[in-house]
Amino acid sequence: KGTHNHSVNLAISDDGSALYVGTDGYAIRINTNDFSHEAWREEVNSSSDIVTLLLKDDILYTACHNNANKLDISNGEQLDHLSISDAHSKPLSLAITPDGKRLFIGVSGDVISVKTDQFSTQSWRISLTDEKSQVALLVDDQIINTGCRGYLQQLDINTGKTVFKNSFAGIGK
Repeated sequence: KGTHNHSVNLAISDDGSALYVGTDGYAIRINTNDFSHEAWREEVNSSSDIVTLLLKDDILYTACHNNANKLDISNGEQLDHLSISDAHSKPLSLAITPDGKRLFIGVSGDVISVKTDQFSTQSWRISLTDEKSQVALLVDDQIINTGCRGYLQQLDINTGKTVFKNSFAGIGK
């Protein structure tokens, strides 16, 4: 109740006991043994936009409009917050290193890197394109793979420097 008709993103706990829902500026926890009641609901952005979710090590990361949040999965309490400037593309994308120490946010043709223990401070921000486009992200040990506007670009996770770039010529934007 209280949400509109926007897209819904989902994440589920490793043991399957909790489903996390992101929609209309909210992150919501529903215990899977009782879908009729919300365990908690946290407003992560007042914009009523799409909320992207990523669950890692008992932390729920959210990204919506100009904000990213780090939430406690047990009660929805905000543990930390990151303000993001120039977030024009929707939805934002999230990816995290396998060890959970670095989070990446894809926003408006850019990739932002934050250390999860220093969440409110950007480590680096790299522009992939001069257009405000959605960015797809996939992380492995030392590389963040990005997809944006017809390009695949691999970045070093520590510095953001380009390791590899490929244009898919003839495919378009």
